[in-house]
Amino acid sequence: MLENTILKSKLQWILAVGAASSIQEIEQEGINLTLCHCCQQTIEVAHSNLGNYTKIEIPTPADRINRVIRFMDNYLPRVDVQVAALNAIIKFARNADAPNSTRNTDVIPIVAKSFAQHIEVQSIVWRACVIFATLASYTGEIALEVALTNVHENAIDKFSAYDNEPVVQQQILWLLAALLEWPRPQRVIHKSSKCMDFFKKIGQEEEERKKALITEVISEPPPPVKNKKGIWLKVNALTANLAAQTIDSVDTDKKIATVTPLAMRTFIRETEGRTCIEQKQMVY
Repeated sequence: MLENTILKSKLQWILAVGAASSIQEIEQEGINLTLCHCCQQTIEVAHSNLGNYTKIEIPTPADRINRVIRFMDNYLPRVDVQVAALNAIIKFARNADAPNSTRNTDVIPIVAKSFAQHIEVQSIVWRACVIFATLASYTGEIALEVALTNVHENAIDKFSAYDNEPVVQQQILWLLAALLEWPRPQRVIHKSSKCMDFFKKIGQEEEERKKALITEVISEPPPPVKNKKGIWLKVNALTANLAAQTIDSVDTDKKIATVTPLAMRTFIRETEGRTCIEQKQMVY
């Protein structure tokens, strides 16, 4: 029993040391991923001897991010390694080479794997949504690959769990909006009853917020307003109350409302929240 305890503690120590080393390597690769491959080559040439005309070979962003992904997959249960890796992948997603390099990497399946395992961790969920939304904005093929992982449905399942984290909820909405920009991912979402029910709920909540805001503003008497010359002005209640609102008057205990992206609003209006049911073609 004692030997098992000692062995377990040694393994934990080895894993902790390995994780710390992996985080250092990931952070270094994240710095390199800030620049595209062409810019890195230019910097390396400038730093090298001007008389040396040999070609300098440096890893491409795809090579660097694949190395990050290996660390990420090896230490999947550790949240600290996942956060460090996701930070590096965000830099890759914003890299100029990302649109052409993403298909040569395993970014989407590995991030989706981490997302599914750590769906309760706020720091991982919003970072993963940023990555998926950014990559999905490049091409329809990448967006379809993201949609086929069903990360959007996993995010919808936990959307209400982040009612007190509007940043997370907003990133989930941006992810859905990015997928709706392309026909094939949009078709995947349109056939999902879970997604369509969620869209109807979001649309109803937004309408209720608008009505509540208008009712609250109109019910309050308009404060007196002067122009620059000191003359009292007559203004309607809505304009006066909106103009009188300042940061100091905001209720900090009130939940911050998310903003529904335009692509989602358009999709909800066009589909009326109805699920698409594809009919099978008859073979004669």
